[in-house]
Parts: sequence; C-alpha cells; structure tokens
Amino acid sequence: MSQTDCVTYFLEKSGWTRQMNQILKKYKSYGNNSGTVSLPDATEEECRVAGLFMGKTFYPPLRYQLSDFEQALKASRFQDTSLQELLEGYFGYPVCMNKEVSKTHQEWVKNLFAEAYTQATSKVTQNWVQRMLESKDSGYKLFLKAANKDEAMACTSLKQACAALDILATQSLSERRLAVFSAGITANPHSFDMDRLAGKLLLYGICDWQQRKYPHTAEQRAETLFLVNLFADDISSFTTQFGLLLYTEEGEHPAFQAFRTRNESAVVTLSNLSTIVRAASPTGKIYIVENQMVFSHLCEQSLPSHSPILCTSGQVKTASLILLDLLAASSCMMYYSGDFDPEGLRIADRLALRYPKQFFFWHLEKDDYYRSLSEESIPSSRLTALAQLRLPDLQAVSSEIQKTRRAGYQELLLEQLLNDLNAEVR
Repeated sequence: MSQTDCVTYFLEKSGWTRQMNQILKKYKSYGNNSGTVSLPDATEEECRVAGLFMGKTFYPPLRYQLSDFEQALKASRFQDTSLQELLEGYFGYPVCMNKEVSKTHQEWVKNLFAEAYTQATSKVTQNWVQRMLESKDSGYKLFLKAANKDEAMACTSLKQACAALDILATQSLSERRLAVFSAGITANPHSFDMDRLAGKLLLYGICDWQQRKYPHTAEQRAETLFLVNLFADDISSFTTQFGLLLYTEEGEHPAFQAFRTRNESAVVTLSNLSTIVRAASPTGKIYIVENQMVFSHLCEQSLPSHSPILCTSGQVKTASLILLDLLAASSCMMYYSGDFDPEGLRIADRLALRYPKQFFFWHLEKDDYYRSLSEESIPSSRLTALAQLRLPDLQAVSSEIQKTRRAGYQELLLEQLLNDLNAEVR
C-alpha cells in the first residue's frame, strides 16, 4: 500500500483526529516513538478505531504507548509508510522535532540581532542590541516571547525600535510627539504605542541608553520618553504653579513672567517644560499641595509676594516631577501638604524619597491629622497601601489612620497653611 492510501485511511475516520494530534505532539517532543497517547475523555468511536487498528479492545479513558501504535503500523498493510511519513501526509507539512525547531529558532534570533547590530547607525543602538543578546535582558525576553508566536512581527518591531533609537541618538531635534515620530519612521502613528512590541522595545532601548529602570506606570513611561524629547501626550500631563521663575535659553519665559508679575497662577504642560532649562523660587522655597481647591484658596487669600505654590492635582504627574527636578537643581526647599489618606501619604513618601535633602512635610503630623479628621471611613482595600510607605517619618501618622480608619482633609487645615504662607512674605 502507498503512503497516500495510508494517509487516506486515517483521514477518513474522524475518530483519529484527536489521536493524531496527540501522536504528532509526542513525536515532535521526543523525536521518536516514546511517550503515551492519552485521551481521558475519549469517545466510543475513538476507542473503536484505535482498537481495530491495534488489535486490542479500548475503553475510555483511551491510553496507549506511541511505540505500540508504530508497531501496529509496521504490522499493517501500510508497513511501507513510516510514522513520520504518516504524520507529514496527514498534517500536510514537514514534521520537525522540537529540538530541531529550537535550534533553528535560536540561530534565527542570533542572526537577526547580528543584522540589527550591523545596520544600526549609532553606538547607542549597537550597545543596546549587544547588551540584549549577551545579558538576555533589556527587552530580550519580551522579544523572544513575541518571536515564539510570530517571528515576522517580532522581527519588524525590533527593526523599527532600532531605527527609532538611531534617530533619537543621532539627530538633535526639538520636542516630538510620539505619534508623529512613529508615523515618520513606520508610516503608522501607532507603531510605538506603549501596548505594542515596537513601543515597548523602544522604551527598553531608551532605558538602556539613559541607564534607567524600565517604567511600569503611565507616568513613569511619560517621564522616560520626556528624557529624549518624546511626548506620548503633552496635554493631559500638566502641573499648576503660582510665582515661580521659569527660564528658557533666552531668559525668563515671557508668558510665565507675566503670570508671575500679575500674581496669577499658570498651568504648565509637558510641551511648555520642553523649553524650560531652569526653574527657581524667589524665596528659595516652594509649597506643594495636593488639592486644586486648596491651591486656589491659598493663591487668592494670601498676601502678595509669598513663596511660590505648586499643585499636583492628586497623584503626581510627569509635568510636576520634571518641574520639581528643575527646582531641586536650583537648591529650592520643598514643603508638601496633602490629604491624610493612603493616597496622600504615598505622594509624600514618593517625593520625600526623590528629594531627600530638600523635602519637608508641611502640616503632616499626628496633631494635624486630628485637626483635619473627617467622618469618611477608609475601606480596608485602600488601607493596605499604607504598608507600602517606606519613610519612617510617616509611620506615626500612618498608624493613627489605621486605628481610626478615617480620612483627614487638607481643606480643614487652610487656616494653618495660609498663616504659614503669609509669614513667609518677603
């Protein structure tokens, strides 16, 4: 009997479909007739066709050695067809052992990275590609996982990320919006979106270049992209300030100077910050508040010429961090006041650790907590976040919050905050 007859025999009987898939899996895995074919939920038809071919009686669950199947094949009228020939005819493609596939895949990855290294036009990209291959880190594992599913897509994504990193490293351009930058390289504005492989790989390349840890939050990603003048979104990331000196290469920024001299607050976006090279406080201090209403009240009710104020509007956005980094570089002292809840204390914790020598708590003591105490209870799901606080100075007030399970709000400390600001008037 020919190989075609053998293949036809198994294709015509539906009871072999799942069994042949099992046989293929075992054969590719072991590279021979080792392993066990097992169908715990086998149907009567599957047991019947297996029994007829192998000269045995089977009942669910169906279970037999692959070596027994091959022996039955050799003893049948299809004895001239090998197990591998049967599988290749049945499935319609060459059957390669997993070890062979793995070796071929590894060779493909190695050659691809060698090609990426050769085609790179910057030392930055070459260093990243080399580090990925040598350390199996810096995006390598992410790439490999994607390549195991879709080699073509992974290959394209790596080449796109390398091309983008080359441009960032070699061309001195002004700020670029990520979508526009992406369209210019790939003709697709979404290629470097952060949920796509090319975007994630580019981020790994930037982190390798800038010697930063890979970011895992939206704000951290935005901050990392800002280092190379890329804006994923330069509008939604903003901060609001009152009274700061903001300088471009030409001197104090005229628009923000006008807001300052008119004693008015001003919103500062990431796009604005891309032109700011220095920030300073006329008093050497900056008061930071979490809530917009508190910020507005302090700006409106305080005496003229008080120290500048900055509002984070809840969780600290990239724009706030970049502005605070600039202030830190000018030796500005920072004073933070926020709500007495897990979210407010985590902001305080984060900023205090970022600016350890210049950061101070502003009415965040235990007495302040009880002055600001509200009737609003904090659910256990939120209280667990207090365990993540790393600064010992916050432990006392954190313990009180866990005892009372109630939130305290800045708005109830407005009088104390305002008095401090007025006492600082120049």
